[in-house]
Amino acid sequence: GISDAERVQAGRLPNPHFAIGRFTEGSKVEIERFLKFDVLGLLTLPWRAQWAGQQSELARLQAAQDVVRTAADTRRAWVRAVAAQQTARYMRDVKEAAEAGAELARRMTRVGNWSRLQLAREQAVLQQASAQRARARLAAATEREQLNRRMGLWGLQAQYQLANQLPTLPATPLPADGIEATALRERLDVQAARRQLDTQATRQGWS
Repeated sequence: GISDAERVQAGRLPNPHFAIGRFTEGSKVEIERFLKFDVLGLLTLPWRAQWAGQQSELARLQAAQDVVRTAADTRRAWVRAVAAQQTARYMRDVKEAAEAGAELARRMTRVGNWSRLQLAREQAVLQQASAQRARARLAAATEREQLNRRMGLWGLQAQYQLANQLPTLPATPLPADGIEATALRERLDVQAARRQLDTQATRQGWS
C-alpha cells in the first residue's frame, strides 16, 4: 500500500508555490509576489512515474512472495503438528501394551513360571515406553505451539482440534511434464528478480 501511494504521488505534478510580501519604509509601500514552479520536477515526471510503477510492481511481488512463504511454512507446521500428535497417540498405545506386559510378568513371576530376569526385561521395556511417550507428548505440544505462532493464535483461539491423522498419499504421482519450466515461470521470487533486472536495465540504459 505504501509503495502504491508513492507511485500515485510520483505521477502527479508538483504543486506551485506562491508567496506575497509587503514591505513599508516610511510612506513607501512595496509589495512583492513570487510564483515558483518546479520545472525540473515537471521534466522528470515521466521517468519518476515509470520508476515508481516498477517499484510498486516489485513490492507487490515481494509481498505476494512473503504471503506464499508464510502459507507454506504454516502448512509444514500443520503437518508436523499432526504427525507429532499421531506419534504421541501411538506411544500411548505402546505404553499401555508395555504396562500389560509388565503386569503379566509380575504375575507369572509370582507363581514361579517366569524368572526375575524376564520380569526385569519387561519392566525395562515399560520404563523405555514411558520415556518415549513423555518425549512424544513434549514434541506434540511443541509442534502445536509452533503452529499457533504461525497462525497467530492464542488464548481461546488456540483450543482447536487437529486432524486425527495426516491425509493419505495420492495413489499415482502427478505428471511431471514441464513441471520445472512451470515452476520457474510462476515462481514469485523469479518474477521479482526479473523486475529488478528490468529496472536496473532501464536506469543504466541497457538495450
